[in-house]
Order: sequence, then C-alpha cells, then structure tokens
Amino acid sequence: MVDEPMDFEYHEYKMLAYFKKVADDLDNFKLYPHFRDISMNFASFSTLCSKDKYIKLKYELEDIDDEVLISDLEYFDIPKMSPQDYAEYKTIAKYGEDKFKDYFVIAKSIWSAIYESLWLALLENDEELKRGRGFVFFDYNNKNYLYRYELKKFKRNKKEKKLILKKIKITSESVNIPELISNDPYEKKKPNHPIFILKIKNSTDAFIPLEETILPLVKRKINSFVQQTIKETNNHD
Repeated sequence: MVDEPMDFEYHEYKMLAYFKKVADDLDNFKLYPHFRDISMNFASFSTLCSKDKYIKLKYELEDIDDEVLISDLEYFDIPKMSPQDYAEYKTIAKYGEDKFKDYFVIAKSIWSAIYESLWLALLENDEELKRGRGFVFFDYNNKNYLYRYELKKFKRNKKEKKLILKKIKITSESVNIPELISNDPYEKKKPNHPIFILKIKNSTDAFIPLEETILPLVKRKINSFVQQTIKETNNHD
C-alpha cells in the first residue's frame, strides 16, 4: 500500500477485491489462511497509521494455518513522499486499518464459536503428554478420522514448535481404533502414546470445512491441552 500510484481509489479497489474473496470464504466458514492474513494485515495497517512503518514476513509460511512468529516479522519505514502523496497515503492507511479491523472482528467471532464447538478429551496415557506425540480420532461428515499429532520445530525457527497432524485413516466404515493405533510405527516403537477423542458439537460438521477450519482448530485445541498439562505438571514438580 506504499507503492505508486499513491491514489486512494486505486488502493481501495485492490482492497475491495481482496475483501470480496475473504467475505465469500468466511460466509462458508473457511477460516484459514484468511484469519491469519487478516490479523497480519490489520497489525501492518495499524503500524502504518501509528508509526509510518509497515510489516513484512521474512520467510514464506509453510502451511495455510501456520502461526506467525515474532521472529518472522520485519519492520520497514515508508518511502519518502511529497506532502500530497503523504496525505493520500494516510487516507489509504486509515481506510485499510478500519476495514481489516472489521474483518478481524468477524473472523475472530467465527473462530471462537467453532473453537468452542470442539470438545476434546484425553482418553489415556496422560503421563506421556510430554512426548509431544500421540493420536486423535473423531467423526466428521459420517466418516471416521484417525490422525497422529506431533510437536515439531519450525523449519524457519528451531526454538519454536508447532503441532502437525498426520492422517492415518479416513473411512466411512466402522474401524477398530485401538488396533489401528497399535499398528502405527510410532506406537510399535514406543507404546502408550496419549490418545484423544474429539467431538464436533451441534452438527457443526454439516457446514464447516475440514481442511480450512476444523483441522487448524483441532491442532490448536490439542496444543493448548498439551502445553497446559505440561505446565501444570512442571509446577507441581
């Protein structure tokens, strides 16, 4: 938004085309990557308005639902402008900040509502949560899903970790979850991994997409549970 031409109508047109795509996807409850990108752009426009700086990512993100880390961000001063261009730029920045704030509020409310509709329970082996690896199974749209989860270091920042999901089985037929888990190579190598069950409440799976919404929120649900449990265990120790 600091590139020429420094013209409000031109940049407004570009943003409106972007927001049309975002609105269509949010209407269909497709949260990612939009929620992350809206948050990032809202922060960048706010920084433009308050400090005449903009934010860029140092690295390409690996997955559509990757978290943005502090170490990913770079701040840049806006280029020098004439007084006329600077006034136009300020109008553009304020418009962008207001619009991205509106969409952030909308996306955040959808995020929160769906996150609360996911019920997660640890079935067994809670003492092994510190491994950072285990299993989660759930029903979605009349199919049975079994995934292995794992905490892994970001490629771009080895000090930070993210939770990934690896698909093991998806089927509309009844499955023997314990047998599937027992045959997994990770379980064979070191048995008794934690096992979670996820329930998707209120027929949410009838209209919420799996890849763009359910799985990203499942990752965050498991990660929050694991980190909180480990923290409580360390405090007791």
